[in-house]
Amino acid sequence: MNQKEIVITITTALSVDYASQFKKAYATDEEITLLKKRMWMGLKNINPQYAAKAYQLLCDESPEYMPTLQSILSKSKSIQAKTMREQAEIEERERLAELPAPTHNVNPVEMLVKAKMVASNQGDSTQAERDERIARHNAVISEYTRLGHVETAPRPDNWKCAVHHCRQAGVLSGGFSETWYCKEHHRN
Repeated sequence: MNQKEIVITITTALSVDYASQFKKAYATDEEITLLKKRMWMGLKNINPQYAAKAYQLLCDESPEYMPTLQSILSKSKSIQAKTMREQAEIEERERLAELPAPTHNVNPVEMLVKAKMVASNQGDSTQAERDERIARHNAVISEYTRLGHVETAPRPDNWKCAVHHCRQAGVLSGGFSETWYCKEHHRN
């Protein structure tokens, strides 16, 4: 179906499907000719099958009201854009499917054995290398502690009851604060 045929088909379908509304909207032959010209211009870059599909979808959405020319054109454009996107996605999937499968030269058992050997210090490293790594690790921790990046755990006396003169061990309160109370002063 070419563009001329789809313009005639949609105009005829409008006049048949919505006879009374069509006669009110386009009473004279001049108005019908103007409708056809505007439809011809609007459907210039649109595939005719999308225009027919758009008309049918609009009729299905609201069968009691005649679709406007603008709604037919915008629906046709959206259907065409959606179809082109889907087609591009299909072509991309087909292109990717034609590529050779990636080769993975991975032996997981070998990797696990190697990791286990390193973890149990049976790997390639010598005792001197391990001592050097531990010394570097301890140096980093002491430097971070000196800079204040490492917080020490709170002392047990910080876990005492928050009530004045009560030195019993407490539990964290149920609220959002970090206040500790003993069994006697704990409020539920």
